Amino acid sequence: MKEILAFLDSEKEYVIFAGFASFLHTGVESSADIDAFVPSFEEINRMADEFVKKGWELTKNEKFCDDAGVKTVEKNGTTFDICLNQHVNKVFFPVKVEVSFEELTLQVLSLEGLFLTTLKQITGKSRTEAKMKRDRETIELLRKKIDVKRLKELIMSTADTFWTERHF
Repeated sequence: MKEILAFLDSEKEYVIFAGFASFLHTGVESSADIDAFVPSFEEINRMADEFVKKGWELTKNEKFCDDAGVKTVEKNGTTFDICLNQHVNKVFFPVKVEVSFEELTLQVLSLEGLFLTTLKQITGKSRTEAKMKRDRETIELLRKKIDVKRLKELIMSTADTFWTERHF
């Protein structure tokens, strides 16, 4: 994971979400993966290519539609999911926050964004019991930290499809 984090420290156009964002905001231990949204398919390809050149294996390459997709690279049991969804980017990029971690500065989903995306993820049919347990713990901790006014604004800025379709 350190290789991914060191890479991201030098990047600016991404936002970490899911488990590692939860760890950074709440301390809830994540699995050995990092998930990040990026602004374009070009960025997904560039980042994935850089990791493949460093010996990582491309294990997933899915394009869901013209404005959403994911590439996953893996090495030694660690995965890096590089994701794109233009709607998600439009809503969550503007509210990302910088978080310091082990002398690195990382771009991370805001508390309120993490709260919403975790609520959505917990309902996924393929979600493991271990991940759902972490999701519940994350939601409980975030309830004590979120700014409700910002949460309401974020909810109002999400498209209906955020709640009804799979985005990542």
